[in-house]
Amino acid sequence: MTQPPTLTDRPALARHRARACALPGHDEALFLHRLALDDLQERLSEVNKRFTSPAVVTAYPQIFAGFPEAVLVPTMI
Repeated sequence: MTQPPTLTDRPALARHRARACALPGHDEALFLHRLALDDLQERLSEVNKRFTSPAVVTAYPQIFAGFPEAVLVPTMI
């Protein structure tokens, strides 16, 4: 069985994320993640079904800390 091709340079991605996190104003730059959280909470509030084990997979789990019923799964980088 052959190995699938590598699609992402994970060490480079980790370096770029670390560099971005060190920049001033990085927290403000995560506004799309905060908008996604607001949208997710709004959509889930309109659904009649109760989700017993929601999970959020993200590179920035600190943004989704305000979503206490979800299990936060940080990406593996």
